[in-house]
Amino acid sequence: MRLPRRDCEGRAFTIIEVMISMGIFMMVVAAIYATWISILRGSQAGLKAAAHAQRSRIALRTLQDALLTAVSYPDGASNYWFLAKTEGDFANLSFTARLPETFPGVRRHGSAPLRQVNFFVAGGSDGRNQLVVRQKPLLAPDVEDAWYELVLSPDVTEFRVGFFDQVTGAFGPEWGQSNAIPTLVQIQIGMGVSEQGNQPFTLAGTVVSPPGQRTGLGPPRGAFPLPGGGLPPGGNLPPTR
Repeated sequence: MRLPRRDCEGRAFTIIEVMISMGIFMMVVAAIYATWISILRGSQAGLKAAAHAQRSRIALRTLQDALLTAVSYPDGASNYWFLAKTEGDFANLSFTARLPETFPGVRRHGSAPLRQVNFFVAGGSDGRNQLVVRQKPLLAPDVEDAWYELVLSPDVTEFRVGFFDQVTGAFGPEWGQSNAIPTLVQIQIGMGVSEQGNQPFTLAGTVVSPPGQRTGLGPPRGAFPLPGGGLPPGGNLPPTR
């Protein structure tokens, strides 16, 4: 039995209308899904940026507190120094400081505030680099148990330090006066990786002006080479692990 031509045309139009409606519905669903994904990614990026910013602030504040209490005593070259290794993206700072009571972990070693402090970057268990601070009482033996270690920031992709050169009037990476405290220290911390993959996701920095405090009377602050070519006894930076 054949359907009348008019009925066939009506059914054809109905099928086309259904297909068009389904197409429009799928487009609307796709648009809603794309918007939701965009909002979700934006929310995740915002939370990630906020977390990185908070960690950067904590790390910068900890570095600032330590640098503002750095001490130098020209007659005590075996215990007082300011060393900086700045090659590449990750610096290594080691110096003597009279840390404040609010400094993380300072109360673990009693009431002796004079500490050897070390800031460096090391690999974490998740394969990402992390900014670490270590400290020990100044006169404590240089053994692993004497050091207190704390991770300041995970996922660190850059830790750069610069020192003001009064001759050039600019910041540079070199600091050769190992028994003197720099007048201005520039710090920059990068965290995460941008979508381009060649820049940090977040970048924070500050400039610190250490007061040049000394632990006793003596000549004015300046360059006083340490024995062994300007390094502490043993000729190396303190161990980072």
